[in-house]
Amino acid sequence: MAEILNKNGPTNKKIEELYKFLDDKNNEKIVRLREILNLEDMKRKGDDAQTGLHYGQIQKWVNMPLKYMWLIGLLKDEDKNCLQIPIDSIIMREMSDDLETNFPCYNGKIRKYSESSSIPWSKLNKEEYKEIKNSIKTESSPIKWECNAWIKYAEKKRKRGKK
Repeated sequence: MAEILNKNGPTNKKIEELYKFLDDKNNEKIVRLREILNLEDMKRKGDDAQTGLHYGQIQKWVNMPLKYMWLIGLLKDEDKNCLQIPIDSIIMREMSDDLETNFPCYNGKIRKYSESSSIPWSKLNKEEYKEIKNSIKTESSPIKWECNAWIKYAEKKRKRGKK
């Protein structure tokens, strides 16, 4: 992340390098991080998972700062197309409604998002996250869609609160 924030500013290439770095199974820093955080040994048991850091949490920690950097103008507008959206329950719900995306559930089946049966964003593994990420098909960039989805959610929430 520090490389992206250097004096020359973030670029599309640096952002792509960051995503590749996080996915590199041969990078000894990432391998060591996974060992420390127990990522390799995580297995789901019903609704519970072993303690450790999940890929869903990592993606949000990386993608939120990049989104904010883009929103405040630290990223060029053309760099927005390489940004991955920070997936959380609100975005999963909006994707289910707006993009007709299906989501992984504990029983292994894929269906519409449901807080009671879908795997929460914070417990997604790498494959599940990538499946959701790759299902985003919009006319605008995914990050622009995500920003609009948050606004749409906030408006729905405000209207519900007024009734």
